[in-house]
Amino acid sequence: MGSYCDALRSVQADWKGSSAMLKNPAAATRFAASVAQVEATAPDEVKPDWASLRTLVQKFTVATPDLTGLTKQLQGFEASAKRIEVHARETCQVDLSH
Repeated sequence: MGSYCDALRSVQADWKGSSAMLKNPAAATRFAASVAQVEATAPDEVKPDWASLRTLVQKFTVATPDLTGLTKQLQGFEASAKRIEVHARETCQVDLSH
C-alpha cells in the first residue's frame, strides 16, 4: 500500500480543488494525469472508482467539453468519490474530503 498511499498524498491538494480545476482544460489535463498515476497503484477494491474518475476528468481536458450525459455520470462519480475518500482515510490516513 506504500506506493498507493504516496500517490494519494501527491494528489491530496489537487483533489480538494478539483471542482475549480475542471473549469480549466490545462489544469484538468494535469489532474487527469495525477488520477491516472493513483489509479495505476490503487488496490483492486477502489481501482474501478479511480478509473471512473479519470474518465470524468478527461471530459474537461478540452476547451468545449461534451457534457451530454454528464448528470448521470456525476451521480456515479459521487458514489466513487465517497468510496475513494473513505478508503484513503482508512487505508492511508489521507483526508481527501472537501
